[in-house]
Amino acid sequence: MNGFESIANNCEIQIYIYKLLTFKDQLRLARVSEGLRCVFERFIWPVKYEKLTVAEIFPNYVVTNETIANGLLMTADVFIEFLNFYSQQVHELTSYSHWDLKQFKNLTTLKCCVDLCWLELLQSVANNIPGLENIYLLSYNQDHKVYFTPYMVIHMFGAITDGFVSVEFVESLLRMKHLKRISLDYRCDFPIIRIGCDDFFRLIYQLPMEVLELSFVVEPENPADEIPQPPPTAIYPLQLKSLKITTTLDRNKWSKNYDKFMAIFQNLKSLNLRMIDGITEEILNTICQACPSLESLTIQRSTFFDINSLRLPGHLEKLNIEFCYGLSYGNLKEILTCPHLREYISIGTTYKGDFENFSISGTIQKLALGGVPMQEFYLAYAHNENLQHLAWIPSNRDNSNLFHMARGVPPNLTTLQMKCCQVIMESLQQMTHLQSLDTWLVQPFQTSYILQLLRLPALQHLTLRIEDMQFNSPIPAAEEELLTNVIHLKLFYSKRFATDLDFWLDLFRHNTKMTMAISPYPDTEDSLRSLINHAKFPKSLKRLFLFGFTIKCDDLRRNFESTIKSIVYHRNVFDDPEDDRFFIVLRRG
Repeated sequence: MNGFESIANNCEIQIYIYKLLTFKDQLRLARVSEGLRCVFERFIWPVKYEKLTVAEIFPNYVVTNETIANGLLMTADVFIEFLNFYSQQVHELTSYSHWDLKQFKNLTTLKCCVDLCWLELLQSVANNIPGLENIYLLSYNQDHKVYFTPYMVIHMFGAITDGFVSVEFVESLLRMKHLKRISLDYRCDFPIIRIGCDDFFRLIYQLPMEVLELSFVVEPENPADEIPQPPPTAIYPLQLKSLKITTTLDRNKWSKNYDKFMAIFQNLKSLNLRMIDGITEEILNTICQACPSLESLTIQRSTFFDINSLRLPGHLEKLNIEFCYGLSYGNLKEILTCPHLREYISIGTTYKGDFENFSISGTIQKLALGGVPMQEFYLAYAHNENLQHLAWIPSNRDNSNLFHMARGVPPNLTTLQMKCCQVIMESLQQMTHLQSLDTWLVQPFQTSYILQLLRLPALQHLTLRIEDMQFNSPIPAAEEELLTNVIHLKLFYSKRFATDLDFWLDLFRHNTKMTMAISPYPDTEDSLRSLINHAKFPKSLKRLFLFGFTIKCDDLRRNFESTIKSIVYHRNVFDDPEDDRFFIVLRRG
């Protein structure tokens, strides 16, 4: 080995050279040899991008992985070098931009959103990534405007013809022979998009499909102007385990295709339905017969008609009824006394008739009820040893948003979520196994309540939603060192933020294992400035996290304006909007 080779292979020298370069040149150097790649990945930028999210915020790109810490804002030329280095490492890509996907040879999952041209995208994927296993396409109207004609939805050109999914669109999907999951989600009220029955059958029977999620209407007939095709033949045995569709189960409307359609349900474990012509007892019985192995059933935005007896599939464990009408309190009793149900979620659903208080099945472990007077429904939870997760949502019959479980608490409850309300401290103190609490603070002068929350012995995850009117004065700093078992604290403020920082920063300082996530709204820059310049901000904290980016605290103090410009908010609509990535996060280590 000559002298130059000896120097070149010296790890410390390589690291020194890397630190002299820009990120763009570091990426280029790392591609020169396997040794230089190893040094870069181990010592310079030890970040993995098996899951990659990319959004174009012209003229730059925002790049993140699945963590809260590794966001990058880069120019187009740096982005090119980034892809040259990392593209073959990526297995799951979430894209908000239309760009060439040829480099992603090892991609198995693709998620795309907003203004991408669906047909052009699918054709590109079929040509370049034939091994793709999972694809998610989401049409998401970020401005919450209603599209009044289908011609305004530019990215649908070619994918939608006269309101129906086009043949070309389906053919492009069928070219991806390894697809196991298709999720096509259209979150606009108008226009309604439909898929003909033959195209629907082709997706299921001519791909190794395990999960199919469509926000489209599955029509029993094909488009009127479509050239008749021979019935699609099955290439794969039916493997579908999860299905989400909007449709009808009316035998007369499905005519000759009815048996073939119902055969799709036979192996389902999970079913999500929106029924365009409502739900009757006959339809519920049909679901029970067609889905002998069903474990999870979701019914959304549907109307129930004259359900005198509500039958559920024999192996059903999870039932979710969202924004539905027509069920009675008698039906609710049938559901909650079902001997095999473990979870019932009912959000936005109203019940008619006379309310009845009753004990629920001992198998139910999770309960989330909206539109039901929970204060009166105490037999559902009082002394219920089986209930572990409870979401408490006030109804119109509740005359207060401060609740007392006077008849008793569920003693083994581990998770409690209070929607626009809170439960009194006496009740919480009886929940000795409570590990996670999400609550609003709906009464003024809550300092004592907060202190007692932090002292609950089993509580580890606490979310507080604080309205501006709830405090006439700031939360005072604790008079003594306040130690808590809470390891994750999440704070939502509607307006004021800075006035309570004395208290929260003292709490963070005394509890070294705590992660604190603070909502940065309504003004992100003011919130950051108040935080970093506060006298009690821990000097030992070298960095904080915001929108998936790592921010050095010293950079914020020295040059706030330029530092904040290197951070761009971009919401990943495939993720929970209350994920820590969308908060200001303080944590050690």
